[in-house]
Amino acid sequence: SYFIVVCASILLSGCNRTQKFDQNLSLGFEKAKELTCLSGVVGEMTSRTWHKAIFDNKDHTGQYCFNFNYALETFYDYLEDEGTLQLIRTTKKELDVYVKAMADCPRSRKNAYDDFINYVTDVMALADLALEPKGSLNAYSDNIYELVNRIKKEQDVFEIKYGEFLVEVNSSSTFNEDW
Repeated sequence: SYFIVVCASILLSGCNRTQKFDQNLSLGFEKAKELTCLSGVVGEMTSRTWHKAIFDNKDHTGQYCFNFNYALETFYDYLEDEGTLQLIRTTKKELDVYVKAMADCPRSRKNAYDDFINYVTDVMALADLALEPKGSLNAYSDNIYELVNRIKKEQDVFEIKYGEFLVEVNSSSTFNEDW
């Protein structure tokens, strides 16, 4: 009788651990998609602003500007004032919490975890570029374009390979740091 109770509790705790992992994976995956969208848009807007400043001597509002550094600075001031950059920073932190919560993953989810970490590494790189543009206009634009395309492919492959692990999540729910 004692043996049956111990075995049952071990099985139930393993199932609970897998369910918790699947929930964190699902929420993390949704958060990563959100961060990709935000960062991709900022990256593309940054490329356009940079290009207009160099070739048209205009900032993001269409006003004359004397150099591209000034144009980027005023554009990023605008993004900061609008809360866009803070939203990217916050979303990165939230994603990081989900990643840390998944670190103790069940053996049956090890491949999903490893693929998710590779995917998140690219998402975080895109977010970092969106927050701090680096390099030349051409290098920056190429990096943004390549990362966005690679991430979209990774998302599609992940959903195909691990869709059965992704549980329905309420995307309108607010983030709870206690998870």
